[in-house]
Amino acid sequence: MTLEALSSVPRKLELYNRDTYFLEGREVALGCFESADVATEWLRTHTYALVKPETLLTGRLPHLLEWLEAHKIRVEYAKCLQLSRHAIRALWFYHWNAVGQGHRLVVDRLLGANDCLLLTLKSEDGDPLTPARFATLKGPARVVERAPGELRRSLGNYNLLLNFVHSPDEPADLLRELAVLLDSCDLERVLRDGRLDRCIPAIGQIVAPDLNAQALLDQLRETALPESGVHALQDCLLQMDKGGLMEQTARLYGSALDNRCRFLLAALSTYAIVELRRQRPLLTTVRANDCPAPKEVG
Repeated sequence: MTLEALSSVPRKLELYNRDTYFLEGREVALGCFESADVATEWLRTHTYALVKPETLLTGRLPHLLEWLEAHKIRVEYAKCLQLSRHAIRALWFYHWNAVGQGHRLVVDRLLGANDCLLLTLKSEDGDPLTPARFATLKGPARVVERAPGELRRSLGNYNLLLNFVHSPDEPADLLRELAVLLDSCDLERVLRDGRLDRCIPAIGQIVAPDLNAQALLDQLRETALPESGVHALQDCLLQMDKGGLMEQTARLYGSALDNRCRFLLAALSTYAIVELRRQRPLLTTVRANDCPAPKEVG
């Protein structure tokens, strides 16, 4: 199995030849198949989707599975995963050098609020489901670039960080990222016969059906957070105070009593990273002590 057969990006070829996760994944893959060509073919005809907490905790998983079925994509393997801080950084190692600390902190909180769901996927329509093909069907992270029919667009349009699902771009990324997410025994099971584990694990209760800023604020009012803390969050949104929203969500996150509250705060803090830096109003102007919260403007 040559790296050149798995990627068309010269710089990636150079980096992955020294990447521990890729090298480990390649070693496992070569031990699972009768030849390097067969291993390469598997990587060119499969991909995976990492279903994130904002999908699972908002009741969107059934819709995602229906979308896969409609596109004749079969789930080969399913496993719930709790991503550690280190796994998150390993997964996006070659991207996160270009993002700020606030971005990293918000993603840590989002992915730490609940398990993720790993699904390995294969096409049933005769057209190979390459990582690139699924990435196109999934759609981009940027909301303004999403198109009708794409998976992310069908799950909801909120902001860049609330993007519901991750998948690799190329076969080389598929192999490396599976080696990040799975130990060598689980990776071997996926490569040899992932269909042994096609049953989708049971997912916990729905804690936030809507993810727009106003809805998140309303749901936080139903938690055990102090009313003064929720009003402070509202003020930050009204004043488009990015730094204040990050500070307030961090303070309240540390005192949150349950995962539901922590997830709502993490989801709300995504608007500080993405929307407020563009000075885009998210709430109408009301007095800080007004209740109920203001309605979202279009």
